[in-house]
Amino acid sequence: ILSTMYCEFRPIGGVSWTQFKVLSIGHAALSNEIIAEALLESSLLESLKLQSCDGVNEIIKVKENFENTFVISAPNIHRITLFGYACRRIYKLIGMSSLVEGNVVFTLVDECGNKFCKRNCNMLKELLENLHHVSELTIGT
Repeated sequence: ILSTMYCEFRPIGGVSWTQFKVLSIGHAALSNEIIAEALLESSLLESLKLQSCDGVNEIIKVKENFENTFVISAPNIHRITLFGYACRRIYKLIGMSSLVEGNVVFTLVDECGNKFCKRNCNMLKELLENLHHVSELTIGT
């Protein structure tokens, strides 16, 4: 288990991610490359939690390019928690066939305005469609 808050990740040399089952990183400046490396190397990883991590807008590169979208494609992950401010970006799940548990919590703030309402509803609908197979789904807690 690795759980950090308010840390800066600047690995010098290689980092061995192979033994982690749980990875939780909050309020950190990361890069897509660091997270992709952790997911690709860690076949044991069952749970990934990223909270307010700047610099990360996709997990595992996909061919599609979605502007202002956080794309997650991690077929070995068993649990996922998505939370944050829905007006800031769209969350998209691709190839999450191993998921057994999902938690979706978004904060809607007045500064987002009504222009994001339909977009957020569509995002939530798509997330739920991609999470329909999980045995435990929690929304809004």
